[in-house]
Amino acid sequence: MAEQRITAASSAVHATVYRTFLAVLSTHGRCGCLTDTHMARLFAAAQAKGESARHCTDAWTNARTRLGL
Repeated sequence: MAEQRITAASSAVHATVYRTFLAVLSTHGRCGCLTDTHMARLFAAAQAKGESARHCTDAWTNARTRLGL
């Protein structure tokens, strides 16, 4: 579902990616069920919409920091 949210974004892709990362991390960031494969799929969806790897990493890090992870 998170990948679909990113894929469906027609504008404000960067903001959509960040909000999606926040949602995913707030739900699964502390329980340990979020795998590297999940993260890679989210990053791939964002990069397919034009986000750079650096922007993905920055958005992920910023979301983790905001949530205190």
